[in-house]
Amino acid sequence: MPQTSYTGTPALAVEGWPGDPNFKTLSRAVATAAGIPAGRFVAYSSSTECKALAAATDVAPGSPLLGVTVKMMLTRESGAPDYPQRSMATIMRKGSIWMWCVGAVTAVSPIFVVHSGADAGRVSITDDATTTPVDGLAVKVLIPATDGLGLFEVNLP
Repeated sequence: MPQTSYTGTPALAVEGWPGDPNFKTLSRAVATAAGIPAGRFVAYSSSTECKALAAATDVAPGSPLLGVTVKMMLTRESGAPDYPQRSMATIMRKGSIWMWCVGAVTAVSPIFVVHSGADAGRVSITDDATTTPVDGLAVKVLIPATDGLGLFEVNLP
């Protein structure tokens, strides 16, 4: 009988995966019509809903970040968001999570959140019209990355 061999090379990390099992989450219904991918910062839409970041006002003082959407082992159609509109999103408030870095993020880089465009909700090192600075106590780099996945500690109140 012929032998069949399979190679399994699981990804080291996936955008939105928790970095360790000790994290604190909450759930909110998704208000954004297009849905929200995992591994993105989200903002309050109401006391029971969250929304994707779409403007600087979503992360301005007085409009704090809610947290980062967590990748759950859900099967979705190719190209479909992890959390479609009206689904319940799992949102990390405290813990470590893999996030996509826009630019070369180092352990000492100031962290910005992209608030508009295709990278909305991701972290960046660029201070420009599409980003807002994040308090260094709320988000810090654990494993740096350059235009790829990095591990971040999130500590939101």
